Amino acid sequence: MPNQPLDLQLSLLRGESPCPINLSRLGRPGSMRMKTQTKAAISDRLAVRLLMLIASRRLPSGSRLPPERHIAEALSVSRGRVRAALDRLKTEGYLESVQGSGTRVADSNSTQSLEHLTAAHMANLRDLEEICVELDRWALTRAVLQGTREQIEKVIALLTSVPCPARLPDREVELRLAIADASGSETFRLLIGHLVRGLEGYFWRDAPGGYTASARRQLRAASSRLARALQARDLPAVETIMAARAALLRERSGCTASRHAPVDLETDLLNDLLVSHPDHLRNRLAREIAAMMARQRLKPGERIMSERQLADVFGVSRMTVREALAQLKEQGFVSRHARSGTHAEEAVDASEALSLQELSRQSYRNFSDLCSLRHFLETWSATRAAVTASEEDLADMRRILSEMRRPIAAARRKIDLDLQLHLTITRASGSAVNLYITEVLRDAISAYFDFTLTELFVDPGSNELLLSQHEDIVRAILARDPEGARGAMTRHLEMFRNRFEQACGPAAPWDSALH
Repeated sequence: MPNQPLDLQLSLLRGESPCPINLSRLGRPGSMRMKTQTKAAISDRLAVRLLMLIASRRLPSGSRLPPERHIAEALSVSRGRVRAALDRLKTEGYLESVQGSGTRVADSNSTQSLEHLTAAHMANLRDLEEICVELDRWALTRAVLQGTREQIEKVIALLTSVPCPARLPDREVELRLAIADASGSETFRLLIGHLVRGLEGYFWRDAPGGYTASARRQLRAASSRLARALQARDLPAVETIMAARAALLRERSGCTASRHAPVDLETDLLNDLLVSHPDHLRNRLAREIAAMMARQRLKPGERIMSERQLADVFGVSRMTVREALAQLKEQGFVSRHARSGTHAEEAVDASEALSLQELSRQSYRNFSDLCSLRHFLETWSATRAAVTASEEDLADMRRILSEMRRPIAAARRKIDLDLQLHLTITRASGSAVNLYITEVLRDAISAYFDFTLTELFVDPGSNELLLSQHEDIVRAILARDPEGARGAMTRHLEMFRNRFEQACGPAAPWDSALH
């Protein structure tokens, strides 16, 4: 895979290879552009899904893969696409063909590819652990302050039910999705939905062997305490117990996974490859189809794409499309006929088609949510960049600042340079998780820069003030001063927040609890 290790880490998080952000062009002269994400080929998504299973040791070295035909039938795809995925991984050294024994995961002692893959996966897990602690706190705060009774009860049900040991990691992901729903934040809900693959890898590391009987008892006890605190809407107790619970989960990261003997994992592997969290994927796909219908302004009675066409467009199996269409039928958005296919039943409400950019523009709450997330991540990036930035990263920051100091007449160019500097600092942090979140939020972040730099900073002296603050941030990073970089970025972002609140009104009650 190109541009390792960041591209490899990003692929594991995305579940596919294409990158909307051109990492190699950050900091270079020219207009900043973030590419539109295109749907990856099914063979690419299958290859990356296999990589995740190998990286997380759910598919250990020496394990035999099912025959191509079985994988193709399980995924409702052609054998050619399966063969293309397997051939790609063989070429890159992750798989090997063994005469008379089919396709197996390569021996870790015979190739460096598996070593690089494991290192990329573990780097993602370390960053997910650090970032998700803050995301958990943020979402739980919102859930306690404004989650509905039904939403809180769903979270409590997940905390108090006792799954089998093998299901514990999946339960943790389901819990985060439920907390995201209870937060009431569309921005956060969509972000967590995109992070599902990374969360799966995080909670599945060394599992189920990483969960001892003692650890499971402690986790159940912490979950029960958290459920009681949520029931009482006791925010301080929720934050304290969630932090203690997170510490129990982190203890597994010090465990060394046991060596697995080569095994035939056909049944388990096919289940893993089909879909993780099918309810979540089905809900997301239904929303994407509804969004497509809204963009096309389909009128009642108009025919939408066939199942096969939708499967190709969204890169999923026809079975998943069929289940998503059934959900839309229950909601009254489509009707299905044996002969004429699927038709729009009623105009899809605009809220069903909201992109992250549109969500941010829809209300103060959504824009404020984006500010809170962005401010945490930008400060985290600057602090990390002061330690991890390469000489190339530092040269790019100097180059952007040099251009910022020149007279710039075009407003678009000023916005591009500002965005480019922040993205370069994000890249310099060396965190694929951080870059991936930036990818997910790219439309909303672009809208954020457009709004703030064209509406909030138009008074005389704004250019000099912004330049001075950017110079402070870069100066601290160049000096390898993490605390200085943190302080400079915090002052910069607080200025944006203050101006936004002056223009749009005071912060919402939950914002004060988040800072």
